[in-house]
Amino acid sequence: MRNPYVTGSYVTGRQHYGRETLIDGLLYGEGRAYWVVGSRRIGKTSLLRQLELAALEDADSTLIPIFWDMQGCNSFACLSRYLADGVSDHPERFEPLQLPVKMLRSEDASVFLAQARRRALQAGRELFLLCDETEVLINIARSAPQAMQQLHKQLTAGAGLRVVMTSTRQIYRMHDICRNWPTSSFLAGFDMSHTLGSLGPRAAVELILQAQEPPEHQVRTDPPTVAAISEATNNHPLLLQVLCSRLFQEDGTLAPLADEHLYVDSILAGFFEHDFRLLTEADRQILLAVHRATEITPGQ
Repeated sequence: MRNPYVTGSYVTGRQHYGRETLIDGLLYGEGRAYWVVGSRRIGKTSLLRQLELAALEDADSTLIPIFWDMQGCNSFACLSRYLADGVSDHPERFEPLQLPVKMLRSEDASVFLAQARRRALQAGRELFLLCDETEVLINIARSAPQAMQQLHKQLTAGAGLRVVMTSTRQIYRMHDICRNWPTSSFLAGFDMSHTLGSLGPRAAVELILQAQEPPEHQVRTDPPTVAAISEATNNHPLLLQVLCSRLFQEDGTLAPLADEHLYVDSILAGFFEHDFRLLTEADRQILLAVHRATEITPGQ
């Protein structure tokens, strides 16, 4: 039996566990612009890809998903090119809008979104913009404030466009960048009440046991091992996958958890270091105090 745990890329479909309530709200909630904040490798890309898949698989959905990967963008022009790339990857999705070919290759993201949104409204459809790695917007807002103000206007326009942005907590720096704008901050108009954290207990157990796979491909282990894995990882999806991958045996079972399985390799070390850097100074002091103490109460 092959090792079923995924540690190096996003997951969708049967491999995606949990987040059902969040996904349902982002797909069908009353809002039109959402910003989901979560730490690195917590599943933000997987969430967006699962939203894309859900919109495509729902026969009654009016949503036209566009995955906009912003990673590596350093200018507004680059941002627009990446959006055009996302559109050109799936031209068949936009056929109901009857957009001119030149619009599909627009070099201005704001112009494209304005026209595509109007066409979507006319066709009884809705663009579903799924934006990943949005931390790049911080520097672009600094270098091209007017273009970013126009983009913000389109992203929060409402009817005809539903937007889900994901990022780490770094995005809150945008408030400082936009402080002198004559318009609202770039984050204004987004519902930022959703955060992405560890999986719930049920979803974590299902991931450990690969419960969404056919019965012959599900993983077997005893309840104490499941509980130990959950305790060691705090149900963090990446850490669950990594640890279960280490414990997996060819007969489709998980070995009992031992200290030898809990080593921190260079990849995990980089992951933890990056998360630590994103903490506030107060957060860091709390974490270090807990780490250094032999015993510590909630009050302390």
